[in-house]
Amino acid sequence: MPVYNAQAYLVEAIDCILAQTFDDWELICVDDGCTDTSLAILHDYANRQKRVRVISRPNTGIVGALNDAMEAAHGEYIARMDADDWCAEVRFAKQVTYLDEHARCVAVGTWVQRTDPFGSPAGSQEPPTDHETIDAGLLKGDASVLVHASLMMRADALREVGGWREGTDWVEDLDLFLRLAEYGRVSNLPMYLYTYRRHVQSVCFRNYALMCERLKDVLSEAYTRRGIAEKFDAGSVRPDLAPKQSAAEHYRNWACYAIHAGNKTLAIKHATTALKHAPLSPQTWKVAYWALAA
Repeated sequence: MPVYNAQAYLVEAIDCILAQTFDDWELICVDDGCTDTSLAILHDYANRQKRVRVISRPNTGIVGALNDAMEAAHGEYIARMDADDWCAEVRFAKQVTYLDEHARCVAVGTWVQRTDPFGSPAGSQEPPTDHETIDAGLLKGDASVLVHASLMMRADALREVGGWREGTDWVEDLDLFLRLAEYGRVSNLPMYLYTYRRHVQSVCFRNYALMCERLKDVLSEAYTRRGIAEKFDAGSVRPDLAPKQSAAEHYRNWACYAIHAGNKTLAIKHATTALKHAPLSPQTWKVAYWALAA
């Protein structure tokens, strides 16, 4: 679990690991140069739970933090977890069983529920479960066919492919997925075992433009590794990638989810925040009206 200024969500993330029905695990939390109270929270857990280990280091970003955790891990399998998310208490048990029963599989993810910053439902993801469909999606630049933080991987395979590569920040997930899919088979469990919290402070939101640029480099390298470089067309990479949504658009969307869920208070809160970001937007005022009328 890489941790960077996650004090608002960290307790929930750690508690869901402590609640796992599969109990043969260690939790390695990497403090990536936090400037809030996250490190104090981590040390509090480590002092009370021997299976919680803390690595504290200067900030380098997620790639360095994940590699440090990988090097410190002792287990046969390595699971990912983000410090602002949570997962079902049977997640580890289901993924361990799957990997135990499928020797050729090197990584298995799960279906994912999405929430707004306050944990209210905001959609879901049901990525494909078979290797061929997942790999085809990866070669199109679609990292959503595996959800990074939901993965459990074979430690030997992860280390054999080199872990997370420096210089791939913000597309480190796609880059790793492609290399794992070249080494063995990848899959997803058709179960909602992970919950992904969306918020405008996330690294994907803040680094969207650079993420889109690096995606092409990662794909070009993958095509070259696989001996199909002639098939790579940079101009056709992820034509479905829309321009980055504004903060107001995100809050409008979350307001609409809250309206449909019958949560008027939360709908008004999101709509009000959207108005702060885009006070002259007719669409934002329309959503605010819907929230008030809900």
